[in-house]
This record gives sequence, C-alpha cells and structure tokens, in this order.
Amino acid sequence: MNNKDIKPEVGDVFQSNEDNDIRIYIIDKHKNGYEILVSDKREVWDINEWTFWKDDYTYLGKGKANINDLFKTENEE
Repeated sequence: MNNKDIKPEVGDVFQSNEDNDIRIYIIDKHKNGYEILVSDKREVWDINEWTFWKDDYTYLGKGKANINDLFKTENEE
C-alpha cells in the first residue's frame, strides 16, 4: 500500500523512516489527531495528540493484538 493512500485507523502500525526501532500503534482517533502507543524496543509510552505525517512513517499493517483485550485474563470472557 502506498503511503499517500493511507488514512490511519485504530489498530494500524507504522514504523519511523528515521529510526527503524520506533513503531507506532494507533489506539484512538479524535479531532486533534490520534492517540498512539510508541515503542523504541526499550520502552513504550502513550501520546495523546499525534499528527500523522505521511513522509515520516511507513505503514506496516494492522496490529495482531487488540489493545482493548491487553489486560483481560483467561478467566474473563
């Protein structure tokens, strides 16, 4: 998929074009941008207002995990 055609959605994963260790997972979309989780392979942090710049990131696909289920246990439905 070409970056110019991408409109980020919840669950999408992107990689930074400047630092291959940095990956972004989109948690939510709101009027001021996106809420994301960022990982640099050492730590993870949450950013509440992120703006997507098409030339700075490469789309990798949909994330395998559902962030809403991250803290559920095998005893929960």
